[in-house]
Amino acid sequence: MCLNPTFAPDLNNAIKHGHSDSRLIAGRVVAYCEGSTLSNKSIEQEPLRTVVEASLGFSLEQEHNPHQLESLLQELQRQQSELHRQNEALQQAHLAMEKLRERDKLNNLFVEYAPASLAMLDRDMNYLVVSKRWREDYSIKCPDIIGVSHYQVFPENQQVWKTRHLRALSGEVMRGNEDRFERPDGSVQWLSWEIRPWYASDASIGGIIISTEDISKHKHLEAALVAVDEKRQCSIGQELHDNVGQQIAAIGYQAKALEKILFASGNREAATSVASIASQAQQAVVQCKQLAQGLLPFEIEGNGLVAALHILASRISSAYSIVCDFICENDVLITDMNLALNYYRIAQEAVHNAIHHGHAQQVSLFLESAGGNLRLVISDDGCGLIAAPAKRSTSSGMGIKIMHYRARQCRAKLKMSSRAQGGTEVSVEMRAD
Repeated sequence: MCLNPTFAPDLNNAIKHGHSDSRLIAGRVVAYCEGSTLSNKSIEQEPLRTVVEASLGFSLEQEHNPHQLESLLQELQRQQSELHRQNEALQQAHLAMEKLRERDKLNNLFVEYAPASLAMLDRDMNYLVVSKRWREDYSIKCPDIIGVSHYQVFPENQQVWKTRHLRALSGEVMRGNEDRFERPDGSVQWLSWEIRPWYASDASIGGIIISTEDISKHKHLEAALVAVDEKRQCSIGQELHDNVGQQIAAIGYQAKALEKILFASGNREAATSVASIASQAQQAVVQCKQLAQGLLPFEIEGNGLVAALHILASRISSAYSIVCDFICENDVLITDMNLALNYYRIAQEAVHNAIHHGHAQQVSLFLESAGGNLRLVISDDGCGLIAAPAKRSTSSGMGIKIMHYRARQCRAKLKMSSRAQGGTEVSVEMRAD
């Protein structure tokens, strides 16, 4: 409602001079309300007059005191000012709502086209917005999942994931680096993920945001690399056992025969030299067998990980003339041969690094099963992690990477650290239940 600036003075003058025609003044009040000028005639618009009379509380047919009408005018001006203020407030609110809608639209576009798997859900786990990458990673065929329950889209959701969702809805931020996600068709996706709450304008938790990365291809590559490494070691072990070892043994036998011939001919000096060659050949055969046994740990299949680690420690002590102990204080029974082999290979690589790069003179292998955890620790007195890296070759670096790959295949955690008393400690630990 707008004030007509040319009218108010007329009305005020009419009131101040005690105009006797109350109907004329009241009519001008009506005109004031309408923002237009009325003639001096009586009001003929009955509906408008009825509304005004109901608002004023008296009939326009009656004569009224000019002071009463002046109060009426002031009240109308006050109401008009209030309505004007409310109108401005409504306009501001409308602009704010438009800005919010525009911001929400931009946020939705940002999420939808983000190069990551993102989903925003409300407290009832219904989708508010998802990225295209989310649809692609999980092969979601539903054209529109907004408003649909997350558990309807993923009916295979295990209880462990539901528990994580509830914890995030309680305000906790949760993360995971490598978790299995089993699909209804039996396939497995490996995920790196984060779940965090999002907050409404009143600071209450409005729902959760889930971001994931499908690392299945990376996991498959790791498994392939470990398989290649295992095949390589087995191939080398087989070659040492079946070919190189046999050839060296043949050289030893021929040297032994030549020794006898030379000794019989009276050439004792030459016979002694040939005897030395035969002895070294026999030692080389023994070393080839030991290397082959390390590369082909058949004892794992026959007697398990404990026996294999015991033989490894004994073989290391003999081959390198250092102290290598194996300690297992409780019964450890591992029926999973793949798990046992990965633990064995990690111990083997750790011992190799301790000797060749850390120049250790004492190595200890410790295996225990306690509190539902299977833990293997390899410690040495070498130069430690600070000095060793500069001396390591590319192959050694690859060896450490493969140790990590093997640990992840077992869903175990591998840690490497320097010991306070010197040397390095390598530990690999996993839940055994």
